[in-house]
Amino acid sequence: MRDQKTSTAEVDPDVAASRLRYIRMYLQWLATEHLSRHGLAPSVASRLSETVRLVAEAIDSRIPHGSGRNALGQREGESDEVVAELLRVIDPHSPDNPWRDQHTRHRNALLIHWLLYLGIRIGEALGVRVSDIVAYRKEVTIHRRADDPDDPRRYQPQTKTRARILPMSGTLLAETQAYILNHRSALPYAKKHSYLFVASRTGHPMTLATVGKMFKELRERCPSLPKGLTGHVLRHTWNDAFSKKMDEAGVTPENERQARSYLMGWSPTSNTAAVYTRRYVRNKAKEVSLGLQDQLANKGKKDE
Repeated sequence: MRDQKTSTAEVDPDVAASRLRYIRMYLQWLATEHLSRHGLAPSVASRLSETVRLVAEAIDSRIPHGSGRNALGQREGESDEVVAELLRVIDPHSPDNPWRDQHTRHRNALLIHWLLYLGIRIGEALGVRVSDIVAYRKEVTIHRRADDPDDPRRYQPQTKTRARILPMSGTLLAETQAYILNHRSALPYAKKHSYLFVASRTGHPMTLATVGKMFKELRERCPSLPKGLTGHVLRHTWNDAFSKKMDEAGVTPENERQARSYLMGWSPTSNTAAVYTRRYVRNKAKEVSLGLQDQLANKGKKDE
């Protein structure tokens, strides 16, 4: 028999870590259910609890270091300088804009503005319908439409978070309306459905693959932008900017957490914010650390 070489696809550390955590939580839940439903002898229940603890520790020890405890190399939001350069490049009138036709230029700029200004996921943006936007209220509803029979896309974009109503600035609303009237309406097939973002040539609903290609072209054709720029990084960037804004406004940590959870579509008790605010926390820690160093250094000078 001929030797067959098997190739194992490498799993991203963050994905592997997430899977292991879910396995651990499921086993803990299963054990808890078993303990609560069956009248086990105290000695048996104690052994089961101890076994669950050992298994949980074993799983935790196998969580990749690229996630969780090791913060180096984890995804962060972009700096203000990168955001300014991104906005300059994607301007439809910019000479450095990487796309040729006008629909693609205006659609891609609008999509990036939605991701950056609202902090929503790519799947949420692609699921927005024109009817979800209420112009006179300057707001858009992010719906959950799992397995939507009206969505013709093979891989339907999904809203992983809660449905919610988000405010839209006058500038973002005006840009959205201009895209709908001047560019989207020029594609005949776009009139057969209500999804906001559409394919440039066909007018069909824009796909996740097209968004991936859009960011790939940005990274390849615009060397001034980071190689790791993605749509999800813009969600991290929004969270950093939100933290700064709340800091400037003097909002209490609890009120900030509640406001962020609502706007992001998270549960009110979610601790997910820590994943999306790494750059802000790191910079804040740096600021405090340097201030502490200066304070201690000045104290040392006074004691001389």
